[in-house]
Amino acid sequence: MTAPYTYVECYEHRIVDGKVVAREVERHHLNRDRADNRPENLVSLSVHEHAQVHHHCDVLDDIVRLYGEGHSTVAVGRMVGRDNAVVYRHLVAQGVPIRNKVNRVTDAEREQIAELFREGRSWAEVGRITGRSSYSLAKVKNAL
Repeated sequence: MTAPYTYVECYEHRIVDGKVVAREVERHHLNRDRADNRPENLVSLSVHEHAQVHHHCDVLDDIVRLYGEGHSTVAVGRMVGRDNAVVYRHLVAQGVPIRNKVNRVTDAEREQIAELFREGRSWAEVGRITGRSSYSLAKVKNAL
């Protein structure tokens, strides 16, 4: 005799309208929170599409991180394989303050940068502390 109910183990986000989603379809969490399985946060994608979405999200995270480390938009673009205009637009969309190339390094900043390099700080640390691009830092360091 077979039991009237069959136990099936399945991840919650793989169930749509009471039915288990086919194996060739993946569920993507729009807010990237895998614990948030609300229907409005889930979208069905093919395996290939899902991989592309996550690669794109990782690249966008890298853009913010690299720019925060003091690299210019041009340098970040080269590192992630994107045009510097794409990098700039993403940073603006994320609310990241853009360093203005017109703002030349003041004497006080030049001294601070030189002191940080003398302390043995890395380029990334000096860029984060001063908010300057690697280009500006290189100009100061080369003048030492």
